[in-house]
This record gives sequence, structure tokens and C-alpha cells, in this order.
Amino acid sequence: MNSGLTSFITVNNPLPKNKTLLKVEYPSEISLTYSGTAYGILSQNSTQMLLTNISPTNDRLSGSFSITLLSITTPPSTRAFTFKFTAVYNVSGVYYEIDTISKTFQNNAGAITSVSVLPSDTSINVVTSYTINFKLTNKMVNGGNIHIVFPSTLTVESTAICSDNVLNTSTCVVSSNNLTISVNGSLASGSSLTVIVDKVKNAGESIQSGTFKIYSYYDGLSDSLVDKIETGITVTMTANLITTASVTPSNLTTYSVTSYKIDFTLKDSITQNGYIEIEFPSAVVPLAGSIVLTTASFSTSTCTLSLSGSILKILNCFLSAPMNVLSTSITIGGIQNPQSFKPTDTFKIRTFSALPSLTNFISSGIIVTMNTPYQLSTFSITPLISTVHADTKQTLNIVHVIPLSVNDYLLVNFDSSMTISTSLTCSPLSGITTITCTKINNSQLKIAYTSSPSSQTLRFDINTVMNYDIAQTAISFTAVLYTSENFIK
Repeated sequence: MNSGLTSFITVNNPLPKNKTLLKVEYPSEISLTYSGTAYGILSQNSTQMLLTNISPTNDRLSGSFSITLLSITTPPSTRAFTFKFTAVYNVSGVYYEIDTISKTFQNNAGAITSVSVLPSDTSINVVTSYTINFKLTNKMVNGGNIHIVFPSTLTVESTAICSDNVLNTSTCVVSSNNLTISVNGSLASGSSLTVIVDKVKNAGESIQSGTFKIYSYYDGLSDSLVDKIETGITVTMTANLITTASVTPSNLTTYSVTSYKIDFTLKDSITQNGYIEIEFPSAVVPLAGSIVLTTASFSTSTCTLSLSGSILKILNCFLSAPMNVLSTSITIGGIQNPQSFKPTDTFKIRTFSALPSLTNFISSGIIVTMNTPYQLSTFSITPLISTVHADTKQTLNIVHVIPLSVNDYLLVNFDSSMTISTSLTCSPLSGITTITCTKINNSQLKIAYTSSPSSQTLRFDINTVMNYDIAQTAISFTAVLYTSENFIK
């Protein structure tokens, strides 16, 4: 580190003319020169310099004077160093001290730059290798060392081995979360280094680590710091994937309120005060006020539920200890099935630590599909004329339970002995303003709800259908409600 130094010296005692010298003392690690013309150099060695002409013409009785020392090469570290200035009186080669003053200086550490920390795997709780790249500003010499301090959220295992590209003869030693690289040789200014540590256990939560810290020391002693970086070097952990998961409703009837059994296998324990979160697909509705945790593979005595929209949190189950059993099963009641046979979007399962931070998750591949339609509350067809084989208007009355949407449609099946007219028309009577009717075949009719129904109770006329051909005999009609995407409701 090269610089100049100007010292302003105040006179306390008179400095006799022609016989006063200024002795400048400094550490042997420093080299300096005086290139001014005001004073002469009587002598200089590795630790001191004697300057003449301090009082060349008159006794210097008061005031101050300055001395500029040029081309000072200061110590190559932050270790403090001291200059001592002494005015001496020369009597036939014998020096008597008049005044003295000392001044201590300390360099600032250089910066370590171009830092990257690259774990081979960022998953929580895994043991993995870390590659650390960085660049020194200042040179290093034989006997110096480099310290790398890992944040406390990570654990360098006791059997870890570190290696580096510093020198073939350097050594890298692991001690707790600290690495020490001893340099045998030298490193030029601006040297780029790579250090690899093979066994580091990641944090147990998907959090950003504390910062790594890197220091270089000139001679290995703590006061010989050369370069450093202490902030901004972090890694972020990622949650692990839940390995298996399934959701099983207790029945598969559309729109019914039932219980769901949810099974999953975790990769990591749920920490003390952690919790489980279930996100239901939009078609599956956990009912506020009805939802309940009925059974679980862990104690539920302290559990509480918190429902916000489609997200259910199972809280307070692990107040006193973590849950270390990875195979998990819970049954939740008070859930309404989807309105149709359309396969649901995926359920999502997550576990969190107490922070909270995500630990395990699964966000795909967990669906349920209904296979039994909800029973219509009321369905009847009444002919205007009850004569056998008469072509007549039929009035359909129906009460839906599942909420209706525009373009839902009803497939009505008449008895095979009845015939739907080719010139078919339909007229809404109540509950809806527009419908369209399409003849599928002689005994099947599609009625589409082309406007938004104002009621679940609908009534409309079908014109015309030929009555069946056996008097005084009851027959059955069937009707199935579909979504606009052709899934049964």
C-alpha cells in the first residue's frame, strides 16, 4: 500500500540552530523516502531516519513545522503501525532528546470481490457440496491464510473435506463452520480462488441463509487482516417435494357434503410449532362452519383449523414436539364435492415450520373425479292430452339442487314407445327466459339453458311428443343434467 505522509510538528521546547536533528522511527515492515529539499538526510536504516537542518539559521523557539515523507510503503495488512518523531540535540556526536511524539496509523482492509456461493443442491436438510468463488484485492505471501466462515443456518460436518485451487502445496482445514486455507507460497494481487467443501448440511427450512464471511490474513495472526467481505453472500434453501400423496373422498356423488382422507409421505419432519396446509381445487369446497378434523395419524387434541377461501391450515398440533413420522394421514369432514364429473384441478399440500417457512410441498397430480350424479329434487312430465298415441304438448317441471350455469343442459329420455316430433319447439314458463331444444333421437331430447336461470325450479313446455301406446300404464322418464363441457352434474 503506497502513500505519502505529511506530519505537522508543534515546538514545545526551543530547537537550537544548526544542532537539532529530527529522528523519525518506524517499523521495519515500512519503507519510506524523504525527497524534499528543506531538510537533509544524515542517515537512514530499516527502522529510522535522521533529518538535518531542522533549525538552520535561528533557534526554533515556537510554532510548528511540517515534514512530508514520500513513497511510503505501509504494512500489507490492517495491523497498526507507529511513527515516532524525536527532536534531538547533537553535541559532538552525542544526541540528547528534546521533544518526542508518536502517531499510530492503521490501514483499511481491502475488498474481496466477485464472490459466488454455489451449493450443488439447495434442498433443505440435505448434505451437499458447496463451491465458493472469490477474488482477492491484495497479494498474499507464504504463511498467510484465508478464513471462510459459514452462516450458522448451515452445518459443515466434522468429516467434511475442503479443497482449493490456491496452490498445490496449500492446506485447507475444517473446524466447525470455519475453513482455514494456509498459503504456502504467494498469491498475486487480484488472484481468483475457488474453494470446494464436500459435506455441508443445508438449513431445515426454505429460508435465506445468513451471510458467508471471507477474510484473508497476511501472516495468520488476527491483527494482520488484508482483505475481507462480511455482508451480502447468502444462499436460499428450497423446500423438498412430498414423495407420495392421495386424496380419497368417502363418496363420489356430485355436490354432496362428505369427508376427505388425505394421505402423504413427507421428506422432512414437521418442526415444533409447524403446521400443515391443504389447498383445495376450486371445484371442491371446504365449508366454513362445518369443516372438522375427524382423524389423523398424529394426536389431534390441540389441533385447530383455520380456513381462508380454499386454503385450510391445520395448526397447533405440534406444540410440544416435532412430528417425526413421515407417513401422514388426515381425514377432514365438512367438504362439498365438485358439481360435476369433471376431474378436479390438483390438490396442493404444504408443510411449514414455525417461522413460517415452507418445508415440504406437492402441487400437482392429486385429483378426484365424481362418478355418481346428485339426485334431482323434483322431476315430472305431464301431457296436455292423455290419449294414447296423441301428439301433445308435454309440460316439464324440475327442481335442481346443484346450482345452474348458462349453457348447462338437460338430457331427457322418454319411453321408447313415445316419439318426439321432428318440428320440435320448447317454451320456458318459469325460472328461465330462454332455452333451446334439440331432438337427439325419437325418444331423447336435449334442453339447453341458454340464459342464466333465475331459480333452481324450472318449468317449460315441450311441443310435441306422441304419447305412449298402452293406457293406464305408468312409465318412467329420466333426466340427466350436464355442464356445457359435457360433464354430468
